[in-house]
Amino acid sequence: MTLPATMIETKCLSADYHSGTIDMIQQVQQTHQPVFLTIDGKPEAVLMDADEYQKVLNALAMAKLLLKSERDIAENKVLPVREFFRKFRCDKII
Repeated sequence: MTLPATMIETKCLSADYHSGTIDMIQQVQQTHQPVFLTIDGKPEAVLMDADEYQKVLNALAMAKLLLKSERDIAENKVLPVREFFRKFRCDKII
């Protein structure tokens, strides 16, 4: 999966660094799209909006939970729904 993003070649003098950084941050805040920072055409770092980054972390956490659930299904570590609720009500076992 490829995220729509801006590629920025980072060849700047230290005097240009501050204003360029502010411009990149403003771009990320306005577009909510990551900016890939490159060196010699190779992506080296990503600048992201903090809220978008949190969404990525949340999605990753959900994916990890789904992966565990898929493993449980593959290993037949499941209960029919009626049996689950019977145990849950009677035994308080999840």
